[in-house]
This record gives sequence, structure tokens and C-alpha cells, in this order.
Amino acid sequence: MQFAILNKLYMGKVLLWTISTYCNLNCRYCYYTAEERRNKSLKNLLGAYEQIFQLNPSVIYISGEPSLLSNLKDIVCELKARLPNCRLILTTNAVSLSKEKILDVIEHIAMFLVSLDGPNEDLHNLYRSDFDKVIHSIDLINELRNDHLLLGITSVVHRYNLSVIEESSRFFIANHVDYIHFQPLYIENGTDLGSLNNQQLLDMYEEITLLKKQYIDINFSSNEYLTALKNYSLTGNFGMKCHNGEEVFFLSENGELKNCPSPFVDSCEQTLNCINMIELANIISVLR
Repeated sequence: MQFAILNKLYMGKVLLWTISTYCNLNCRYCYYTAEERRNKSLKNLLGAYEQIFQLNPSVIYISGEPSLLSNLKDIVCELKARLPNCRLILTTNAVSLSKEKILDVIEHIAMFLVSLDGPNEDLHNLYRSDFDKVIHSIDLINELRNDHLLLGITSVVHRYNLSVIEESSRFFIANHVDYIHFQPLYIENGTDLGSLNNQQLLDMYEEITLLKKQYIDINFSSNEYLTALKNYSLTGNFGMKCHNGEEVFFLSENGELKNCPSPFVDSCEQTLNCINMIELANIISVLR
């Protein structure tokens, strides 16, 4: 597949919508508590719609685990009907995706962004689970997708899979992905889960930089993201302006709408979390 890569893209308003914290997994590094992951409530959905339509964003990232929602088709259809030019991205662990669920949304979304932490069951299941189900879902997406749907992988890097970034990339590419994002593990939850130290962050930066030169037809994590990783590993600061467009907004599962208060990453209250925010613009910068 051929892509036109835009050097600079004006994204307008970007909305990160945690539609629900309900999840079918219990990932060891998850920032939601077990109680939050069991919460199926969608009581603020109508209020969320009102805020979203008034906001009129260019891009919406639908997170939580959207594949578990019985009314997901209705949600994406409503969004596209009212916001026809908005790009919708579904972030998913892909464990519960089925052919029917994929067909429900495939004409309305721009990307499935799938979590996959390595090229084999042992590495993926170290922090997550159900490697075989994820691969089955990726196969289904590839079987069913049209020429306009992107397939992306987001992969958490920790001490135990850092050495197989290239192997992981080859595996992802063999599964016909269009985009690969590696993000470092930094959430400890009071326990040593294998977070990367500064030297390992630098090693990660160098490895991905080489892969970008080797696999020029695949869109890896952006140069801006990698530069921020390098800066942080060397100085403890990201030292850059955020590249997420005009404005970034967060809509929580409780219906609370917040906007990012600063265009500069080092001024963000959640600087470590913000490093992955930088990458969001890169996903939409790749167009069919």
C-alpha cells in the first residue's frame, strides 16, 4: 500500500475519549484499578455527545475497551453522522473483537490501534494476556478492511522485551500493519515492573531510529517523539513543544471535559504521560 506522508499537518482539535474504563483484561501495568476496570457504566453518554458535538474535534481517540460496548456501532454511527469529517480511531486490546464487531464499525473509523507487546506469547502475556486472540483479531481486520482503514500497533517496551524491538517490528510488519508505536513502561504502581532507566530509554531511541531507516515504507513512532525520548534520557526534560494540533481535550468516563493546559511538554503536569501524547499527531499524518 502506498501512503502520502505529510511533513506538517494541522489537526485542529483532538479529543481523547475514555468512553468507559470497563475492560476484560487485568494488565499488570494498567493505570486503572481493578474496581474501575469492572465498571460498565455509560450513564453520561448523552452528555458526552453534547460536549463532543459542540467541541467539533478533527480526531477522536475512543479508548477504554470499546469492543466490549454493545452499542459501539450506534456510537460511531452517531459520531460520523454529526461529525462527518472527523477521524475516529478505536484503541483496543483486540481480545474480544469478532467479525461482526469489526464489520459494525469498519466503514466509519480511520484506524484500529491494537495493543501488542511482542512477537510471541511469552513476551505479550508477561504483562497482558490472550496473545493468540489478539493475533486472530489482527487476521480478521486484515481480511475485512478496506483501502482506507489503517491498522496500527502500540507496544509497551520494558526491560524484558527491549532487546527484541527489531524482532517485534518484523513480526508486526509480517502482520500487515501500517503504523508501529513503541512506548516505554514508566508506570510502577508501587512495584518494580521493569521500567526502563535512562540508558535503556536511549537504547530504545537508537533502535527505533535505525528501524525507521531500514523499513522506510512503515510508519514508526515520529521523529518528534523519538527526539523527546532522547532528550529525556539525557537531561530529564523533554524540551519541546507538543505536536498534537491546535488543542487537545480529554473526555473522561464521568463526562468531565478537560483541555491540555500547555503547548509545551515540560510544562505539562503529566510529563511522562505526555510523551505518548506527542505521538498521536503522527497517526493521522499518514493518509491513504
